[in-house]
Amino acid sequence: MTDIDSEFVSIPVPKRHLTRVYGFIASLDGAESTPQARVGVNGDGKEKEWTPELIRRQFLESPDTIKRFEKLLADHEGTWLSTSNIAQALGAARGAKTIAGALGAYGRRVSNRYRMSTWPFENRWIHEEKQQSYCMPSEVAEIIKSL
Repeated sequence: MTDIDSEFVSIPVPKRHLTRVYGFIASLDGAESTPQARVGVNGDGKEKEWTPELIRRQFLESPDTIKRFEKLLADHEGTWLSTSNIAQALGAARGAKTIAGALGAYGRRVSNRYRMSTWPFENRWIHEEKQQSYCMPSEVAEIIKSL
């Protein structure tokens, strides 16, 4: 087992609660004091930032759903969009579950391939709406819009 494998555990979750569990886990990252859109952690534990080159690379290597997701956030830079609004705008087949599933896979790729502990956009859990919301800062949005 590698070091990265030992950081994760498998926990059975009823399907009806999966989206909320994803949201809760994402909200834990949002509680950190480090701005999420800017800083990650290398495999050696040292901080590194999302560089323009890395932002471009992750976008170009992403599946269509994530590309459309990031383009939508870029088009609404600085605005918080809820998972349900994003799902509706993208015409997601299974609604918010489609977005949650795509972001789950994306999160693993960001961690394993790019060695980043954050996404190049911000996220937070909205308790009143019981869903996740996302926002892309303008410096990241400008890069995404250029692609």
